[in-house]
Amino acid sequence: MKDNSIQFKRQRELGEIITDTFKFFRENYKALFKALIKNVGPFFLILVAATIYYNYSTLGSLASGELFKTFDTGMGLGNLFASMAFLIISILIYYALLYGTILNFIKDYIQNDGSISQSNISYQVKYTFWELIGLGVVSSIILFLGLALCVIPGIYVMVPLTLVFAILIFEKKDILGSISHSFQLIKSNWWMSFITIFIFGILLYIIGLVVQIPMFMYTFVKAFTISSEISQGDPSSMFDWVYVTLSVISNVFQYLLYIFYAIMTSFLYFNLNERKNYTGTIETIDNLGNRSNSEL
Repeated sequence: MKDNSIQFKRQRELGEIITDTFKFFRENYKALFKALIKNVGPFFLILVAATIYYNYSTLGSLASGELFKTFDTGMGLGNLFASMAFLIISILIYYALLYGTILNFIKDYIQNDGSISQSNISYQVKYTFWELIGLGVVSSIILFLGLALCVIPGIYVMVPLTLVFAILIFEKKDILGSISHSFQLIKSNWWMSFITIFIFGILLYIIGLVVQIPMFMYTFVKAFTISSEISQGDPSSMFDWVYVTLSVISNVFQYLLYIFYAIMTSFLYFNLNERKNYTGTIETIDNLGNRSNSEL
């Protein structure tokens, strides 16, 4: 038990949600990475392979000039769509395992006052895996339909859908129950939640730009050195193996940044749940009452 463990079940303002996200990571990164390597590691390597395959199927083909021939003749489209399908499936599995590991890690952290059981986390990740996959698919369809109908409905549903994985893990609701409860939880707090997600997203984007700087610099230098080829309508020379490699590294780093996003959604969920249901306050009062009775 840790006396200085972070209290999740309380109300937080926007700044506290962001700072406590990084504080939690800083204080628990060793145990968290151990859990991630154990439960997500092999599938993360598969995702990296899928990213390389997709980038070389698109950017690599563009560099050799084969991509334009593919669309002109129809030959090679199977390989292109296969790489895309492989990437989408890999991303879906990766995010299900990532959220499953981090959210169950936090759940174990809360239940044991800051202590962690790696074996219990692994069990819970396996137990909730298919529900998280199904929830990811259904949420993606809802978000896609919202964006397809009009951008504004898509943005609106994006906010409650951010919480569905946390609801499934922390409240043990099913797929439809998690989605339904997310809309109830977000009521009257949509703008605050949207601003939190938006600002945190910008922060992660800025962090991600650091890794993209080499790719931007290489693209800038390359554009000057082959400006004559580009002016003749041949952009394929821009996308050589160096650019593809830098692009893959950038994508992989973006996948890792979602660790922070998953932690943030937990703090956001507990903040909204406390404002709505006062769960943490009630538990604190009950614990004080039990402690007083035991001392009598």
